Order: sequence, then structure tokens, then C-alpha cells
Amino acid sequence: MQLRLLGPLELRVDGQAVPLRSGLPRKLLVTLALHLGERVSADTLIEALWGQRSGLDKLNALQVLVSHLRKALSLTNGAAGIETVEGGYRLRAARDDIDAYRLEATVGAVRHLADPQERLERLDSALEAWRGAPIPEVANEEFAAAHVQRLHELHLAAMELRIDALLALGRHGETVAELQHLVGMHPLRERFYAQLMTALYRSGRQAEALSVYDRARTVLVEELGLDPGPDLKAVEQAVLTQAPDLESPVPSNPPLASRVDPRPDVISRPLATALPGPLEPLIGREGEVARLAELMVGHRLMTLIGPGGAGKTRLAAELALNCPRPVWWIDLSPVSSPEAVLAALTAGCGSPTPAEDASALIAHLRDQDVVLVLDTCERVRGILRPFVESILRACPRVSVLATSRRPLGAATEMAWPVPPLSLPDPQATTLSSIAESAAVQLFTARAAHRRPDFALTDDNCADVARICLLLDGLPLAIELAAAHAGFLDPSTMVRVLDDRLRLLVDETRDNRQHTLRATIAWSYELLSSDEAAFFDRLSVFAGPFALEAAAAVAGDGLPPDGLELLLGLAQQSLVATDGTDRFRLLDTIRAYAGERLARNEEDVAAARRRHAAWYAELLGGGTSPQGRLQVEGWRGQLRDAVADLRSALDWCFTFGEEELGARLLASLWWLWPREGVLDEAAQWFPRAKELVPHGSALQADLLSSSGTYAVSRGDLAAAVVDCGAAAELYEKAGNKRSLAQVLIGLGIAQWGRGEYTSAARAHDRAVDLFAQLEDSWGVGLCQVLRARTAIDAHEDAGLERLATAEAAARRSGDRHVLAAALVQRARAEVDEGRYVDAAQHAEEALRLNEMHGHHEGAVGSLHALGLAQLGQGRLPAAAHTLARALRSANALHHAGATTESLDCLAILAAREDRWYDAALTLAAGHELRSRTGIRRSALMSRLIRQVEADAADRLEPAALAGAREQGAFVDVLQLAPCAPAAESTTDVAADGGVP
Repeated sequence: MQLRLLGPLELRVDGQAVPLRSGLPRKLLVTLALHLGERVSADTLIEALWGQRSGLDKLNALQVLVSHLRKALSLTNGAAGIETVEGGYRLRAARDDIDAYRLEATVGAVRHLADPQERLERLDSALEAWRGAPIPEVANEEFAAAHVQRLHELHLAAMELRIDALLALGRHGETVAELQHLVGMHPLRERFYAQLMTALYRSGRQAEALSVYDRARTVLVEELGLDPGPDLKAVEQAVLTQAPDLESPVPSNPPLASRVDPRPDVISRPLATALPGPLEPLIGREGEVARLAELMVGHRLMTLIGPGGAGKTRLAAELALNCPRPVWWIDLSPVSSPEAVLAALTAGCGSPTPAEDASALIAHLRDQDVVLVLDTCERVRGILRPFVESILRACPRVSVLATSRRPLGAATEMAWPVPPLSLPDPQATTLSSIAESAAVQLFTARAAHRRPDFALTDDNCADVARICLLLDGLPLAIELAAAHAGFLDPSTMVRVLDDRLRLLVDETRDNRQHTLRATIAWSYELLSSDEAAFFDRLSVFAGPFALEAAAAVAGDGLPPDGLELLLGLAQQSLVATDGTDRFRLLDTIRAYAGERLARNEEDVAAARRRHAAWYAELLGGGTSPQGRLQVEGWRGQLRDAVADLRSALDWCFTFGEEELGARLLASLWWLWPREGVLDEAAQWFPRAKELVPHGSALQADLLSSSGTYAVSRGDLAAAVVDCGAAAELYEKAGNKRSLAQVLIGLGIAQWGRGEYTSAARAHDRAVDLFAQLEDSWGVGLCQVLRARTAIDAHEDAGLERLATAEAAARRSGDRHVLAAALVQRARAEVDEGRYVDAAQHAEEALRLNEMHGHHEGAVGSLHALGLAQLGQGRLPAAAHTLARALRSANALHHAGATTESLDCLAILAAREDRWYDAALTLAAGHELRSRTGIRRSALMSRLIRQVEADAADRLEPAALAGAREQGAFVDVLQLAPCAPAAESTTDVAADGGVP
């Protein structure tokens, strides 16, 4: 068993984390752990947990929390437990099982050890437990302040002792960089200054050692009004007098320059072209290195291409260092003229002949068996191309590896785009899944250089993942961001990355890469005026865009063809593509282009207007639902356009283009159930409704969209009003298709309110209209919805209607409609206790919804699958399924799906005998239902009535009241089970049990 306090609280048994609910249970365990083996009174614990909060039976609530923790600690097999003692509680555990006490013991013990190697090993082992700021769960609590300060002081003392050990071993060269960081982080800690002065002196840097003393004296006088203490003064005197006792006790490692590299490629390399030795291991490029090494065998000319900061040079250096042939490295970034290029090639290849023409260079290379690495070729690619082609033709054993932001254009060239580092899944929430990302690994490694105690933890991993996603996985951008880790924590970086071009600065790099802005400007300066204008205008796109969209929005008024301009930018690595006809700007490059465009307000407004108008025209076209939505292949493309739709709408309603915004809002009736609602639309719809002409087709479309939006948001009363008003307008206009479409939303809203007769009437009418239009999609979907209403209303023909609906869904050929039918089939089978069949049908529905990209339908499939798994007794699989459903529903801002998820999770908690959690989850769902008017289906009503009754029997009245009170305020995502599934969600087990 391990209880870890040196970072976010963790309880581990046999290396596996034991789930601990966030909030009060964690705070209680921390409080007891800080007083290990001591009695902590109930009054002290209540004060720490609730402070002065009133209106709660705190003693009873404390007993519930202690009971919850005892269950978690029971997994330690007796290694830890909570004992009840007179008037309070005591945590029982071995001190060696808690990292904070183990570090404290190590610090005390090593002070008495004579062997510096043993001291170092023991300290390194203890310091491995430090994962960042200790116990952040209580860091801001008054009762814990002294404890947290003591742990920080303990950590610094261990760092001082560790550096003492390194210095005693003669490893002073390893300590300089770390100590420079430590004196910056702890400028009033004299011991670090003394150690840094010693390390610098032993490294032959006496003047720098004395400057450190001057800096320390200045800081201490300015901050404290004190001179340095006697120990620091003694070190200064020893440096001045070159005292023998300041010398290293053992010889240090020889400097790198004096070491001999036995590889023949290094020995044969000309002096002027030594490889840029990497300071750090290459992270996350193992696959690329292996693949490129294979390609280099069969291709004599390869060019690594990509935007600035993609890591082309670093990747080329890794290939060169591992190349079995001699490698000559030539940096072309400083040159621009033909003469300078030839001179660089001649010098880099070690040619003894002056660089007057290429013949002497070729003669020198003719018998060489080497790889030429030509770095940073984009500014001289036109000049360089004929040189490279001549060398390859005349020198059969010479190969060329180039790096450039665009291909050289030479014959036989293989251009290989350097991809970004692998990114975490945007939906990932666990430390283990986020840590697999190469981008996250790079950030973590580089951040630890600026803050040695930095580590990826449960608390910061989501923010680190967000940083890497915002920076597109570009290695340079990630390294520049990590350079600020000494001063900004990841959550702060996320907040300030909107101005990433200002933040991403590192003065330790060369001028071309010391800022992200400078890196992108290096490419921008190579563009023609038309390319630059096109590039700037593309910044209005917030996500991927089609060729036609780019031409219409960015190419307006420019002489060249939009395709020509777009492909030109793609060749120069300023526009990315996914290998199809979809393009995008990396976020960091978009920020730079946006800066450029913002210099002219008229250009910004014109580009923004064309951007919004493009989507309004695109989505407003077509007469049928399928025809309208399949424009531009909507399933693969408009799903990616949500960010652009949000951006366009925000601009319209912020900058006085409300009429255009109203047109765009009216066209989005299809978006809300598939992609989730935009919270901002709640303010946009009322403004748009005031503007549209009364009785117009636009008003009808806007009301239809508003009603569908209200359904997904859970405002069912507003949905009935808006969908009903739209239906009246469509009826008057004789627009059968739009009328049928809006009746779908009207019936769903009425069903959600329990108005089954009205819902049945709406969907029956919609079936008739779609049948007149010979629209099998509409007929199938409405028959499925009508069957659902029939089952919940206990109509005699409910199951027969479902069979008819399923047959119609299969005839329609639409995956979404068939999935909806299968979900209803699965729910009916759950109600009948046929759990194997229900699981099979729910899994098929989930597969179809995910293939179709219908997120709301996928959540419904997960609900049905989770209920089936509960019925089968597969509780771990059900926990995984239902947690996923809750997270997805919350991400969609879909109130109905969220309430259903909470009900399902309450049933799960009851099956696991977690009755407090069951009551808490039911209370959270009740609060949401009371706000929205959403009613339960017949199946869920039956299941929840049993859970409510059992919870009331199992819990003390005070505990039940506490759960209901807390449930009204809890963050619903905290109710999602955090433990991974112990089995696949798609394995089908035998029937058994009752959900």
C-alpha cells in the first residue's frame, strides 16, 4: 500500500490506483494522514471539512464520509484503516507507506551517512515520490497551511542534500543548470547560491561564481535589508583565494570536446560541418526515424518539409547521428545568393578548391560515399536545386537529406511532410491515456528543465493536454510554452494561450526561433503579395475548410485562381491538409495570419462577412433534408464546421450583421441534436426573432431551428411554443416538407413533457406528410418515435408499432433511423428481461450512430447498452458505458440525455450497494428535471421507483437528507464512475439479474 501526499492525493495498492471520490472524502483522508497515528477530534474534522457552513447535520455527514473511506481503505488488506477513538478518529498506517513521512525519514538519515554515493541513491529514491505541489486538495485551507509549508521545506532540504552529494562525487558539471534554476525559483535561499558558486568554480568559471555572489548580495539587501550570511561569505572568500578545499574531491568527467567518438563517419566528417549535437533525447519520433531510415536506403534525395517549428532539423540530426555512412552537415539558413550557397556547400564538404563554380565541388564529391544534410533550404531552394541535381547525377554514392518548408522541386526528390507530435484524444481525461501522447511527453520533459519538481499529475494532465492541442503538437511551440513552466502553471498557460504569439518566447534560442512569431515570419516573407493576402484572409476559418470555401472567402478580388493560391500555401507548409480535399491552418499559424489581417479593419469585416455568408448560402440550399445536408458531403465536413459556425454567428451578432446571423441560425435546425447546442445561441435567437419579417419563410425557419435548439437544451415549454408556431406558418405556406420536419421536434418535446396524446398526433401527421413526399427517411424516423410514445403511453399496439417502425427503418436505408429503431428495440427487451438481445441491439445501434456521427443517438445507445449490462450483472462494463454516456451528454449540453444518464448511474450505484451515491445521483437528476420539465420514460420510471424506495430503506434519514442537499449543487461529471471497465463493453454474457 502507498498513500501519496507529495502531489495530488493518491492511494495505491499493488501499483494500482484506488478510486477516491473528489471533494470531501479526499479532504478527510488528507487531514487524517497529516496527523498519522494521532487522534483527530470530530470537531477538528468538521471544521476542516465544512467550516462555518450551516444547515447540515455535520456529525452524521462525517460518519457517512468515514464509512465511505473505510470501504476504500479496505482494499489495502489491513495495511491502512480508520479507527474510531474517543471523540474522533485516527488513521492507522505504517509511516514507510506514506511518501511524505518516508522523505522526512530519508532526509534525517542521510545527514549521518559518510558515503556520498549512498546519500545520492537514497535521496534520488525518495525524491522520485515528489510529483508537484503537495496535497493540492487542501493547499488553500487554513488548517493545512503549516503542513504544506513543511513539506515544501522538506523537499528543498532534500534537494540541497542531493546537490551536496553530487558535488562530493565530483559531478559539479551536472548541477550548474539545475542550480541556476533553483536560485531563480528561491532567490532568498543562500545555500543554493553557495552550491552554485562551488559548482561554477570547479568548472573553471571563477568569474561567473563571483557574479553569483554579487547577485545574491543584491537580492538579499533589496528584499530583506540583510547582507549574505557567514557561510556564503566564506564561499566567496574561498573563490577569491582559490582555496584548495574548494577543489573537487575527485576528478570530474572530461569535457565533451576531449572525448573521442570512434565512429568512422564522425572521424571523416570535415571540421566545418560537425553535426549539431542534440542536448536532449528525441521524444516521440521513434516511428518517423525508423521509417525515414528505411526510405533513405532507396531514395538519394529526400526533403523533410513542414511548417516552422515542426522539428525538421532535429529529426534530420537524429537520422544523421544514426546513419551508418559518413554525414556532412551544411546549414543554409544564413545564405541567400548563388555565390554564398556554393561557398557554403564547398566549405561544408571540405573541398580544398575555392568556390568559383560547381565543377570543383563535384570533382571533390565524385568518389565520396557520404550523405549531405542541407538544413533550412526554403530561402534558397531555387538556387540550390541545380546544384543538388548536378551532384546527384555526377556523384553516384552521394545522397542528400534536406530540410525545407517547401520541396526543392528537384528531379527524383521525395518530399516527406514531418507530422506534428502525436496528440492526446481531446476527450481523454485520465492520466494514463494523456501521458501516452508524444506532445505531452515533450512538454513534461522540457517543463522539468525549468522547474525540476514538475511532473504530469492527475490534477494538471488535462491542462497539459489542452496546451498541446492548442499548439497543434508543434515541437517548437510546445518547447517555447514549457519554457514558462518555472513561472506559470499549466492551468494559467491555458488561459493566456489566446495570445500565444506573445507568450511563446525563449531568448535562449537563435533569432530565427526565439519566438514563434519569428519562426512563422521566416516563411511569410517568402510569399507573393497575393499569396500573403489569401493567407491572411484564411485566418477567419476556425477549423477545417473546403477548397470552394477558401476560394470564396479568401480569394475574392485576387487575380490568381483560389486553387492555385491554396495549393501554393500548402506546398510552403503554411496550410495543412488531411490527405483529402479538406484544408486547415494550424492554430499557431492562424494566430499569426489573424494578426496580419487585423491591421486593416475593412479587410477583416469583408472577410468575416464572406465567411458567414458562405455557410448561410451553403446550409440554406436544397429543398429536401437529405439534399440540403449533403451539400459538400455534410456528414464529413459540416461536422467539422461547428467551430466556424460558432465564430460566424458570434461575429454577426457582435458587429451588427444580425440579419445575416438570423439566416445562418435558421439554417442550423439539423445541428443541435447532432453536435450539441451552443450556449451563446440562447442570446442570439431572441435578437434574431425581433429582426425577421413576421409571417415570412425566414421566420418559420428560425422558429423551427429555435424549437429544435430548445428540445436539445431541455427547455421543452419553449420548444412546444416555437415548433408549434413554425408548424402554423409552414401549414399556411403549404410547405409540407418543412412542416413534417418541424413536427418531429414538436412531438419529441411533447413526449418529453409526458403529453403522449399530442406527441402521437404530431408524429402521425408527420408520417402522413413524409409518405406523401415519398420520403422513406422521414417515414421511418417518425414511426420509430411514434412507437416510443405508444410504449410509454401503454398503448396495446406499442410493440406492434415498434416492429412496423423497425421494418420501415430498414427499408429507408438510413443508418440513423435504423439505429433509433434498434435503441427502442433494446429498451423494450430490457423491460422484458431479455438482456442478451438488448445488449446486441444496443451495440449495433451504437456502432451505426458512431458511423453516422449522430452524437445524441450514440448517447441513447449507451443508455440502452448500460441498462442491458446491468441486467446481465456486468457492473464494471456498465460503469464504463454509463460514465461515457454522462460525459457525452454533458458535452452536448443535452438536458434530456444528461438526466437519463444520471438515472442510469443511480441504478448502477444501487446495484453496487453505494446507497449514498445512488441518493446523491437521483437528487442531481431531480434538480435538472425540475428545471426543465423533462419526464421519465415508463421504463425508467419503474426502475427509479425501486431505487428510491431501497435508498430510503438503506440510509439513515440524516444521510438521505444530506445526499439530497448535496445533489442539488454537485457537478454532474463528478458522478461519473472513474474506474475503468474490467471487461469489454461488447462482450455478451448470459442473462441474469434485474437492472
